[in-house]
Amino acid sequence: MRSAPGTAFNDLADTPGTLITVTGIPADPVIDEHARTVTVGAGVRYGVLAAWLHERGWALHNMGSLPHISVGGAIATGTHGSGVTHGCLSDAVAGLTYVGSRGALRTMERGQDGFDALPVGLGAYGVVVRVTLDIQPTYAVRQDVYRGLPWKALLDDLPGVMGAGYSVSAFTTWDEDTVQQVWRKTRIGAGDAPGPQWLGSRLEHPEESGLVGADPAQAHRARRSRGPLA
Repeated sequence: MRSAPGTAFNDLADTPGTLITVTGIPADPVIDEHARTVTVGAGVRYGVLAAWLHERGWALHNMGSLPHISVGGAIATGTHGSGVTHGCLSDAVAGLTYVGSRGALRTMERGQDGFDALPVGLGAYGVVVRVTLDIQPTYAVRQDVYRGLPWKALLDDLPGVMGAGYSVSAFTTWDEDTVQQVWRKTRIGAGDAPGPQWLGSRLEHPEESGLVGADPAQAHRARRSRGPLA
């Protein structure tokens, strides 16, 4: 099962047989506030689900890098999500409803025997049609981008650098003198305001926003074209 049509970077999901998509299944999200979960159609996109939850004061613990990734596909492949203290997207799965090999509809919940093998199942046991995910009260995240982090600062304390925020990403081409960029995300209200310097790197200027070597104007235009769910 692909996480979304066209997002596989190789031919792993290609087949001469039948490739099933569940994107036509209605989302029909249902929140259980007592259990802090949402149950939703497996084909719903993360951007759509996140916006729907936010309007009701709830959020997921983690997100993928693209808004059009489907919930069922992303959890089945064990992909996406970041942060030292966060599991990947499949970590939030509290229950699954799927069509098994004999055509029967089955529901499994966290804690049941054999459940742990299902969230990252690559579609091997059946077709997932609905997913129950853990949720939490909504929150806001700020991203601060630093440029020129010395390699020594990164390699001497990799856990410390990658754990310096709610989520941290480092970008490099491996042949430059310093790490090009470090994107440090912090929950609003849970960390200090960013300083102009951090471990020998400097805070990026607004006019520089975008990946190193890319035209910042292109990045700004892309952000406007993606809309509020991006």
